[in-house]
Order: sequence, then structure tokens, then C-alpha cells
Amino acid sequence: MAKIHGKDLAIYVDDVKIGDSTDCTLNVTQAFADATSKDDANWESVLAGMRSWTVSTNFIHDSSNSFETYDMVDLILNATKVEIVFSIGTDTNYFYGDAYASGTNISGPKDGSVSGDISFKGTGALNRAAIAFS
Repeated sequence: MAKIHGKDLAIYVDDVKIGDSTDCTLNVTQAFADATSKDDANWESVLAGMRSWTVSTNFIHDSSNSFETYDMVDLILNATKVEIVFSIGTDTNYFYGDAYASGTNISGPKDGSVSGDISFKGTGALNRAAIAFS
């Protein structure tokens, strides 16, 4: 398996790339339900429970991007459900699913670029497929 450079990972919102991203993260979690009985010889037993996923990214503000800082705030103000695609580098495999923006911030340091971050909370399944972008 070839190594993938972190700079090749990207997040798309409704097929529009979040530009000038400095990093991005996909988190997938699995909850468990206790299924331990007295017959389990002092070993815990569990059943797979609910799964959930989140996606987040940090970015540098650039108003020339197709999807930019003000659009991110609007997603929260309007409670807009979007399709998120998490691109795994130059590979043809992607993770995707519907999500809502769960938080964003914008900061402007005295001697630096305006930057921010945005996070999304998945609603429903996270899927994996090969998707081609134009």
C-alpha cells in the first residue's frame, strides 16, 4: 500500500471543495451495549451499538474560494443539511454522507492570515465509494 501525503486529503461540501484547508479530520466511533452475564467467566461481553461520525477542517480565509467563510456560517444559521465527501488523497476511494455544520469560528491574528475551522456532525450512515469529481 502506498503512503498518502496529508496535503492530498480534502473535504467537499455539496461537491464544492473547502479551499485553503490546512488540515482535515474524519472521526468514526462505535458505541457498545453491555451484554455481560454471570456465565461469561469474568470477561466483559458487548454488542455493537450506534455508530457516529464527524468531519472537521481548519482553513485560511480566501474570499475567491467557491465555498468560503461566510457560506460556512450560513450553514449553521440556516440549519442546512449538506453532503460531505472526505477525499482520501489521490486514491479513488471516498467517504461520504449527509451532515450538518456543528460549529465554526473565524479568527484574525494581528500578524497572520484570517483563518478558521468548521466541523460537521453526520446524520445517518457514512458510506465509502469511488466518486469522480470534475
